Amino acid sequence: MNINPLKDIGSLLLNVEKPARYVGGEYGRLAKPQLLKKGSILKTVIAFPDLYEIGMSNQAFRIIYNRLNSMEGVFCDRVFAPAPDFEDLLLVKGLPLYGLDTGISLKDVDILMFTLGYELGLTSVLSILNISGIPLKHSERKKDDPIILIGGPCVSNPLPYSAFADAFWIGEAEGGFFELVAKLAEIKKAGGSRDALLEQMLENEHVWAAGKKKALRAIDNEFSLGKGGPAVFPVPSMKVVHNHGAVEIMRGCPNGCRFCHAGYWYRPMRQKNADLVEAETEAFIKMGGYREITLSSLSSGDYKYLGNLFNILNSRYRKQNISFQLPSLRVSSFSLDLLEMVSQVRKGGLTFAVETPLDFWQMAINKHVAADDIIDILKEAKKRGWRLAKFYFMLGLPLATVPEAGTEEEEIVAFIERIAKKSGMRFNINVGTFCLNPIPLFSGRLRCPGRKLKKKLLFCAPSLNPKDTS
Repeated sequence: MNINPLKDIGSLLLNVEKPARYVGGEYGRLAKPQLLKKGSILKTVIAFPDLYEIGMSNQAFRIIYNRLNSMEGVFCDRVFAPAPDFEDLLLVKGLPLYGLDTGISLKDVDILMFTLGYELGLTSVLSILNISGIPLKHSERKKDDPIILIGGPCVSNPLPYSAFADAFWIGEAEGGFFELVAKLAEIKKAGGSRDALLEQMLENEHVWAAGKKKALRAIDNEFSLGKGGPAVFPVPSMKVVHNHGAVEIMRGCPNGCRFCHAGYWYRPMRQKNADLVEAETEAFIKMGGYREITLSSLSSGDYKYLGNLFNILNSRYRKQNISFQLPSLRVSSFSLDLLEMVSQVRKGGLTFAVETPLDFWQMAINKHVAADDIIDILKEAKKRGWRLAKFYFMLGLPLATVPEAGTEEEEIVAFIERIAKKSGMRFNINVGTFCLNPIPLFSGRLRCPGRKLKKKLLFCAPSLNPKDTS
């Protein structure tokens, strides 16, 4: 079943907020509707369990969509979680959720893939399954239902989601997922059934499912070579959360902050050569039409080619009014020279991930972000035209009580008030909550952060009994 939203829903789209979320038609869409006429093609959809404007900013989503659509014998459309008003409209019209490129019903594909970056996305996973007429539990699915595959950072502990997914991909997609899909495409071409596809999946060392004891975390050992190319397409047809091109310059982080999930999930640190970053930047500008480019990583100041790279990019693109941003800068790696390079064309945001305000608490998580250093940076930034900065904090970290200190909330407010008073800047504040899982999910020893792993991290299905761990 294929849905054409303009014909099947028509003017009713004007009754929902931001109908551009649901009509597709973007420049650079890659899924080819003519492939659906071939019965031997492996039909997949990559789903992001949040709204269009959030999912279209997600790097992993774009990488998977671009790579799968470049493979022989593979079809890949994309879908996002509907807002409640559009979900209600689909229910009233009796229509399933559909792929944006071709209108394919999610129930008609072979594999429905989810990239899950945060725990609360699970409710949207269930919503997408429900509106598509797919049974929520894997035990209730039949031979004509798609295989539900979930990947992403959140599946470092898949046990809470195991009733709903047929399988989980553990680790980075570039670490073997596309080779697995190539095998699945061959099975489908030979007339293989749903059971045959799922059996092949479960044989892979990076795939875990309920009943399987362990799986290895997949690592992209060729990240620095950039073999997949830049994930430029499709270009969003409406303003999205991060409305700029994203060129990944580094994966992993050398800093080893305690309780940082991404820091451990993406080990070891790997960096792209500056020449490759330049080429990918050019693709986003010339092919995607982006005027702002983010050089993306977990800790951009630790990228070893940063200074020279910024000089090259600024000199090449300054006259075209193209600017470059650096997210996730540590205060310890921030410099006035770097501030000058970032501000040459237009002033992007200044972002500081403080996490917790007191020095003693910062030492406990191995992340020192001194208030005085931030004040000095902001004072200089204000002289150069900045008026706004963003701060990230986290509540609920397992920290020892400091005598005479207030609660975390009180100390965060005091921290911001002090910086605002001395810097005269305006701030956006983001406060997240920390969730502690007492069950170790990985075994295997690590050398110092940023060095080669002594042995691959081993993913283990977590025990329900915290004492029953190794």
